[in-house]
Amino acid sequence: MRRFIRYLYEYEQEKKMRNVGFVKIEQDMEQCVIHVHGKGFRMEKDAKGLEVYLFWNQDEKCTGINMGVTEPPSPGLNYQLCYTPEDMGEKENYGLVNGIILKDISGHCYAAVWNDDAVNICQMEKWEMAEEETHEKEKSNAEASEEQEVKECGKRYKVRKIQRKDMVCLPRCEWKHANNSFLVHGYYNYHHLILTVCDGQLKLGVPGVYHPQEAKAAESFGFPEFLPVEETGLALTEEETNDKETFGYWCRDVRGSEDCADIQRKI
Repeated sequence: MRRFIRYLYEYEQEKKMRNVGFVKIEQDMEQCVIHVHGKGFRMEKDAKGLEVYLFWNQDEKCTGINMGVTEPPSPGLNYQLCYTPEDMGEKENYGLVNGIILKDISGHCYAAVWNDDAVNICQMEKWEMAEEETHEKEKSNAEASEEQEVKECGKRYKVRKIQRKDMVCLPRCEWKHANNSFLVHGYYNYHHLILTVCDGQLKLGVPGVYHPQEAKAAESFGFPEFLPVEETGLALTEEETNDKETFGYWCRDVRGSEDCADIQRKI
């Protein structure tokens, strides 16, 4: 396990302007956890949060991959990002990561760099999958959709238990939810998530217990609906449930076809 701490600075081009906090990194070959602590961000009124990017620099080029959005700093920020090689678009990118960038809607950039390289943070280019790879995946998904038969399972819900890394079966625009703080907390408490279809709408579910305070937290992170576990028909282990409280799943609508939640389908 590799552990280290780096300062978080506001940047203008490649220049550090002022310190706004620090990040703590814990990394091994299978996953990396980044804890971000900061204050003094120049946020616009009613700003929703900071966009999060992991970046690497090669040939004087800074490339970043979007990892979601933080909660609004109020006034400080305490944010945790967990990611694995599967979360990086291509597994090879996992070992290239050289820091984290936080951006607001006005273009202010804050970053922590793992080494002493000069990085033009504000000229970061977003990473995109190679065109031919994207085409092949779209073609494969289209063929799968054409061959998919509508299955009536006798219930209102079609439910599938998944791991966090399995969210790659969703459209790329939904991958950002893998780093939602509420989702990460539920996943590491109960070791799974769910995909479910209700009346033709695909939903992503985070395991948890129901009470009013938890409902407010879930809604603030974008998971407003609660689905009791009894309605899913899932068989869960002791590690995957809580039999002392009202257990179920906090859900949100996501894009994707019904085959993402097909209980017959394997990744």
